[in-house]
Amino acid sequence: MDIRYDYTSDIMSIITGSLDDREDFLYTLPEFDETHIIKLSVYSRGTYIDSYELTKDEDYYVNNGSIIFKPNDKLDSAQLVEGNYELQYDFIQKVSTENLYIDEISSTRTEIRLKSKNDGDNQNFISSSFERLTNSENLYTFEGNLELPNNQYIPINSFVEDRVTYEEPTLIFKLNNPLPNEIGRLYQSFEVVRKFIPTQRNEIFFKDIEGLAIQAKALAVDVSTSADNNLDEDTYESFNTITGSLSERIFDEFKRDKKDLNLNIDFTEFKNHTHFGSAVSKLENFKDKVVTLEGYYNSINNSLSYSSSFDVKEKRKKIFKKIEEVKDTFTLYEKFLYNDGQSYSTSSAPSLGKNLAGGQFNNNHGFIESFQDFDGFDRVTHFTSSNDELHMFTGIYDVAQPPFYNTNDWVYLSFILSGDRQSDTTYNITTENSSSNPIYRDESLDGFKYNKSVNVPKEAASGSSLLNPTATGSEYKRYIVRAQQNYWRPLNTLGVGGEIILINDWVGGLNDDYEILSGSNYISASTSGSIGDGFAYGIKDASGYHTPSLFPTIVDEKGLVNRGYVTASVLPQGDLFPIRIKSNGNYETYVSDVRVSLKDPTNTHPFSPMYRPPSGSYGGSSEWNGWYDGMLSSASLYDTQNIHSLVNNIPEFLREDNQHKVLRDFINMISEEYDLLRNYIDNYLNITKLGYKNPNSIPDNLLPIVADSAGYELLSSLSSSLSDYIDSNKTEEIGTKDAINATWKKILNNLIYIYKTKGSVESIKALLNIHGFNSDAFNLREYGGSITEHNPTIITNDSQGLLDGLKNTSGSISFIENITPFLMLNVSSASNGHNRFGVDWFANSAEPNGLELVFNAEEPTSNVTQSLMRLSGSNNDLWNINLIPEHNTSTTKGKIQFRLNRTANGSGTTHFSMETPLIDNLFGDNIYNLILQRNSGSDFEDGFPLSQSYQMFVGRKNNDAIVDYHIVSMSISSSIGDGISKLMAKRANRNFRNSGSIASDGARIQNLLIGETVTGSIAEVRAWSAYLSSSKFKQHILNYESTVGGTITSSFSDIIYRYRLNEGYVNSDTNPDLASLNINDSNPNNVKNFTHLLTTQDKLNYRTVTTEQIFYSFGVRGRDDIQNDNTSNLYPELSSEANLNPNFESLTEPYNPTPGRFFSNNFGSSLSYVNAVDSLIFNIIPDFSIENEIGDYNSTLSDGYEDLKDLRKNLITNAEITVDVGKNQTSIENFISTLDEGQMSDLLPARTQLNFSYDVRNDVLFRSRIKNAKLTTELNANNVVGSSSLAEPTISTFVNDTVKDGNINVLTNELTLSSSKIDSYSYSYFDQRVAGFNPNGEVKSTNIYNVSSENLTIRGGEISGTNLYNLSSENLTIRSNAVSLNTVDLTNSINQSVYTLEPSDFKNIMLGSKNEFYKNHGKGPDKTWFKSANPGTGSTFNTYHYEDRFTFPTIGDTELYIPITASYTAGVRQKTNKHDEFEDFFNRQFIDAGDGYTYSTLHQPNPTIDGRMVGRTSYFSSSEGNIHYPSNHYLIARTSKDVLDNLIYKGTQHDGSNPTLDPTNTAPDVYHTQSAYTITSTGGNQLQLT
Repeated sequence: MDIRYDYTSDIMSIITGSLDDREDFLYTLPEFDETHIIKLSVYSRGTYIDSYELTKDEDYYVNNGSIIFKPNDKLDSAQLVEGNYELQYDFIQKVSTENLYIDEISSTRTEIRLKSKNDGDNQNFISSSFERLTNSENLYTFEGNLELPNNQYIPINSFVEDRVTYEEPTLIFKLNNPLPNEIGRLYQSFEVVRKFIPTQRNEIFFKDIEGLAIQAKALAVDVSTSADNNLDEDTYESFNTITGSLSERIFDEFKRDKKDLNLNIDFTEFKNHTHFGSAVSKLENFKDKVVTLEGYYNSINNSLSYSSSFDVKEKRKKIFKKIEEVKDTFTLYEKFLYNDGQSYSTSSAPSLGKNLAGGQFNNNHGFIESFQDFDGFDRVTHFTSSNDELHMFTGIYDVAQPPFYNTNDWVYLSFILSGDRQSDTTYNITTENSSSNPIYRDESLDGFKYNKSVNVPKEAASGSSLLNPTATGSEYKRYIVRAQQNYWRPLNTLGVGGEIILINDWVGGLNDDYEILSGSNYISASTSGSIGDGFAYGIKDASGYHTPSLFPTIVDEKGLVNRGYVTASVLPQGDLFPIRIKSNGNYETYVSDVRVSLKDPTNTHPFSPMYRPPSGSYGGSSEWNGWYDGMLSSASLYDTQNIHSLVNNIPEFLREDNQHKVLRDFINMISEEYDLLRNYIDNYLNITKLGYKNPNSIPDNLLPIVADSAGYELLSSLSSSLSDYIDSNKTEEIGTKDAINATWKKILNNLIYIYKTKGSVESIKALLNIHGFNSDAFNLREYGGSITEHNPTIITNDSQGLLDGLKNTSGSISFIENITPFLMLNVSSASNGHNRFGVDWFANSAEPNGLELVFNAEEPTSNVTQSLMRLSGSNNDLWNINLIPEHNTSTTKGKIQFRLNRTANGSGTTHFSMETPLIDNLFGDNIYNLILQRNSGSDFEDGFPLSQSYQMFVGRKNNDAIVDYHIVSMSISSSIGDGISKLMAKRANRNFRNSGSIASDGARIQNLLIGETVTGSIAEVRAWSAYLSSSKFKQHILNYESTVGGTITSSFSDIIYRYRLNEGYVNSDTNPDLASLNINDSNPNNVKNFTHLLTTQDKLNYRTVTTEQIFYSFGVRGRDDIQNDNTSNLYPELSSEANLNPNFESLTEPYNPTPGRFFSNNFGSSLSYVNAVDSLIFNIIPDFSIENEIGDYNSTLSDGYEDLKDLRKNLITNAEITVDVGKNQTSIENFISTLDEGQMSDLLPARTQLNFSYDVRNDVLFRSRIKNAKLTTELNANNVVGSSSLAEPTISTFVNDTVKDGNINVLTNELTLSSSKIDSYSYSYFDQRVAGFNPNGEVKSTNIYNVSSENLTIRGGEISGTNLYNLSSENLTIRSNAVSLNTVDLTNSINQSVYTLEPSDFKNIMLGSKNEFYKNHGKGPDKTWFKSANPGTGSTFNTYHYEDRFTFPTIGDTELYIPITASYTAGVRQKTNKHDEFEDFFNRQFIDAGDGYTYSTLHQPNPTIDGRMVGRTSYFSSSEGNIHYPSNHYLIARTSKDVLDNLIYKGTQHDGSNPTLDPTNTAPDVYHTQSAYTITSTGGNQLQLT
């Protein structure tokens, strides 16, 4: 606790001799009686709250000479809210003053006379009561106090009994402090007390754990009539709760910001702010204030060398308060001079500028806590460590993060520090920063782990200590450190550039591996010359870890980061200030005044940003003097020439005579007020400024108002504490407040573009970009698209590539486009020789049918064949795949050759071979897919096939196209030819399935060597046990991570092992954890887990190459939420219905009972781990339909489908997917909180559902049985068909129902009935070669009942088993290759209904009394069938389930206008847009028929309709020059907002054409203050253009 004596230490030493002599006496507890009281007084931020008399053995306890308090219980019972408090304990013994009052008060108010209201008591007054103020020797102990209300105590220096002045005795007190002014004569609300222990104060943070404190009291909300039980409740917090952790300085900043906050003045020139007044006077006034502040800051600086006693603390507080009082008097111009720090203009005073330090110093190392109002300082941070190194600022200031943004300027850190106060141990502070660079990635710096992904050269960091004294616990000392991180680049050791991945020594590699680019050399290295020419040369970052820090960033035409050599350098990276105590121990430090700036603070005082002005004997800093002298000279010249100055307009003798200086000062003071008024008037022009920085922009305070006038609501996208609102350094501005204002200005400046693109994806992207997000990284996605198969329709199963790309391929195509990092293993030769990757081939349980991989081969320097794969035999390779460059031409061309040795175990060199044609871009930056596989014949000998065919597929992805696609094959058979040929063929086939050479000890089994002499990289090495078709392989080309195979389960059942090679090891040779590094098998649950230690590879230095790729994958069919990045349907399929006719539609989309495209109103981006799971599934089973995994509906009413569950379990379990959902949510919650979903929703069409959140949902392989859709039900398949839309069902039946005469085309080109009567037609089986009925298909087991026809024609390729019952026809023609008809006479048979019920009863059978017809579900007769387009596992199509929640359609404008009556020109229909072609108007709905409504259509042949039309129409007619509108035409049935909607919103829509020129030459950028239009609100639709 902080002991507060009634007197200063000097006075106390006079009273008692020394404090040491008094200490034991002060803490000796008396025997407590009723006169001994302990009082607790509570303060908040210096404000008195209340006092409480504590109860012994309840609020405190006395034990072994100590007093134990329980303050939390008392504060809790007092219902105080959570926050910071100061507690004062007063230990008093009352002296009886019940009948005393103040009779006299001296002029100094330090002497008072007390009288008694009852004279009879005076005789005993001194002897009995006041003897408590004296000791055993009757001497005054200076413990007496006059206790006043609100916990005020005034020490009594002395007292005397006066029996002379008045007849009755009186008592005279000499007080140490004056009596408060509000206390006068006759005052009696006081007590005389003795402090038997000195007052003690303690600062605490009270935590209201139970939450019992009453923060606000209000009437309870009456919710008895509320329909919403989830009412939003306002939470009330007290001022103390909100500001409990807020420092006084922050509080003062808030108050000062309210002064003239609507002004935005450019103070660069005097004329902008000084019109009537004097610039010299303003500068002189500012200097006077700064000099005053200099004196105060000097006093603070001097106090640092003293221990923080109570008097020193109080002195500091008073000085800081005076500093704030001076700053409160700053004018707006003086605030600019003091705070700008010459960041906007050199017209401001030289200072350190904004503090870049921020307020958060937690680096997760040691223990850190923050104290407010500690040691007399506004804020102090307490760092402690336990038997460890103490890191104070290590890891806090990364030069690559805000607010430094990779600067290579010197950065300065200053702070004051006090050491260990328990032991007063002295120690040194380590400030050197270069040691942190080489350990930035893997190692630790004195126990601190950076956990970064990059290494940085040691020499790139430099720095020094400008002030670094030895730390002690008895005083505060100031420290100043400067640091710098520089640009650098790898040395050009290869002749064509430098590779970062080749740097081996990050500590001593200067001039060997890398060079540091100091000064402006980084500009020359990054922007001048060319690769291999001049100072600049190309550098390459194969690992990809440094690529985000390359300067400049180089991207290709697709927007992907260039992975080859680029002319660039590496931006500064690394820690700036690893301030620490290196040795282990128990350390603590108290730190305050932490300031980071880009200017040297040596010539400033602690806590002051200003360079020191002249003060006293100090002549001023060079920075101040140089600036002030120059500004004063300019101000003097301006005043002399300013004809508007009021001083310049008074008589000369008043201007010149020194005795009138007071008058001139007064005039200048008045003039400054006039200037302020003029500034407010001039400031109106700033409201229209479209700038990004003050003062060339809208004043910050007016931003929401201006936005509101433009119809846009500005909402804060950032949240922070109140201290971060001023101090935060995590954004481009200092303080969250300035960051929010900067974002709002960006929105206003781009509002026109946002409005013009409203309703499109571009508006959302613009808003995201404004908020600082990379909109491309969000994968903004529209939903809906094709639900038809793409493989092999689009991705064909042949040797053709996809040259036009997916986006330019005609038809209904849906795909998902993802930009993602793709990691590869660099197999280029390392320092230890060949670099190769070994896998198992017919060994270690691996018996593949083929091997697939992705590879890149760099452009070779010579025409040397490179080995991509090889299986070594006894003397020669059993088989291999080589990359062969073309000789004597460009080395980017080459071919791929497969050679299969035909000698026993590779004892010879003869071989069979096949090779691709010459490929133009085989070598270079391109990435190729390759698979080698075999097809076995039917004849085997000793388990080996006698004949085999071998196929090699090769191709590469070029954006969304497949190019350089080749299929080469050869067949080797031992069943033909002579004996020698058969033997060679047999040996060759055996060699392909041979295990080759394996180490004699069996330790190394990876016998198939990949990339041994390739200069390049490999990835996605997979061993397949089944044959992979060409169409599936093409999907692998479009998406390197795809594992789709021939069946839906191929990804785990047909892959023996899969090495993705995406472990990300930068350089395994330098990795300290090499012994434990794994190469992982991504399909470990099939044959076995082929994961192995990297060290088991005999010649592999694992180095990662990172590329950025665009992958294209197909979604899983059978889902409602189809993800799709292709919203175009090029050249949709159309069918010809009739010859060209102006009155009828000729081309339509063919009817398909199973639509090929699904439409959705969803849009957005789901931020969830489920996206990663979906992406994996799309890689595994793209374009597969999951409908066949939906089994028959059963009576268990389970919520899913078991077959689909099994598939999902196999796919996800075998992929070993694990998700930490909590961690995933935590990592993204702060990110989502910065997004304003409401603003984005306002930019979308009303029907669009925005999905922009952390989506807790199922993955694409989860499907519930519940289907929210209209139903098609069947009671008995093939007999009665019914449909239901959750209303009254409509039943249509062919059972014993005579259809009227007409032309019925039942089976196109198969069964034609003219003028026929049909009772029933049914079929049992059709051989359907395409969906629907095929005229060339086979018709089997066909029955035709009760046919009476004049003309009956049956056509078919084959008709058999066909029965005609009761056939009567005059002309019967049967055309078929083979005819077998059996005519059965049924004239005497009885027609019997399937159900014995009347049609009127059908509703009850279907729905039941409670609309629960779905309970009659099943598969047998008399059961309700839920029919879908998907057959299911039982091929019954009974796979849907009823959704018992109701769905209501929305009624609105439903009419569609399609000008189908137009003519064709050059194969394209020309629009006519005729208003009176009624055939062009579709989807018109009419209701209320029979209710007395008549609708006039204004057309023939139906001029009137019984009922009313739903919605509005755009149809109208005209005759003889008159226009006739229907009653519901848009011009009549319009809304009140139509005019504004058409003129403002629709008028700003960009139609893709070139913008029109402004005829008045008053474009916004030229004369933006003029409004575009005004609207006269007169009740009419009038518009005035101005």
